[in-house]
Amino acid sequence: MAFTTIQAQFANANYRLSNLKKKSLGLKSIKKLNLEDKKFVLIKDFSDHTERLILSVSGDKATFVEVFDDKALEKSSSNVFSGDWIKTDSGVLSFRFDRLEDKPLPLPVAKNFIVLKENSTLVLVDVNTKDRWIGHESLIKP
Repeated sequence: MAFTTIQAQFANANYRLSNLKKKSLGLKSIKKLNLEDKKFVLIKDFSDHTERLILSVSGDKATFVEVFDDKALEKSSSNVFSGDWIKTDSGVLSFRFDRLEDKPLPLPVAKNFIVLKENSTLVLVDVNTKDRWIGHESLIKP
């Protein structure tokens, strides 16, 4: 009886390791990846509003746009942050937005991502929230 339990646990561990290996095969090295002029989009739909978040990269500069659509009032508002970004040796993209509408922020907005490539689609995964930002090119493909 104990042997069967150990064997089942071993099979379960192997299954989980296989799934992790399959998921990690989509990971592409950040050193080989060119993010020049790339855009990423995240859309969050809530009962009272919708958030559209857009992140664009150009050289060592980055822009982060938040668009809020109020469903009850049918009005939109936006925030445009600008700043810079770096690639770390561990493969993390680190963004620092220190300006809002071209005015300095007392406390910069920081975002950290891991880049994945899934079926030719670039995806940024937020390290803190696990939100998945989709590459803009995959959204506009026919």
